[in-house]
Amino acid sequence: MISDIGSITRGIIQGSGLGPTLYLVMECDLQPKSVVYLLLKYADDTNLLVSENTDVELADEFSHVIQWADDNKMIINQSATKEIVFRRPSHKRLHMYPSVNGVELFTHTKLFGAWIEDNFKVDMHVDYILSLCSQIIFLMK
Repeated sequence: MISDIGSITRGIIQGSGLGPTLYLVMECDLQPKSVVYLLLKYADDTNLLVSENTDVELADEFSHVIQWADDNKMIINQSATKEIVFRRPSHKRLHMYPSVNGVELFTHTKLFGAWIEDNFKVDMHVDYILSLCSQIIFLMK
């Protein structure tokens, strides 16, 4: 018999069929502070799209998400949190600094199974798909 319900520290088993659905239900009250920001929620991932012109700093918005997670007894995996700044393709490469402390700035990342790059090129994703195809063909031989 459970004597103290406040001592429960874990929820749904990772990889279960219910996990992503229950996460989406729990996350339905998470809304961005700015009306121009967009939160994309899929399974157990949350992506925040931020425009260049906004009324709320990205660091403030991230603090808002961390506070929401804390209020809902959830933990944000900061080692898996990434920042990517999309820019027009050009030969000039500006050196940018992360806008949120503790979040690393990346030039590419995998999102929904596709590799995306900060300059909108698809080279990395094409190379990834060709590599998978090559591995499958080798196994079929």
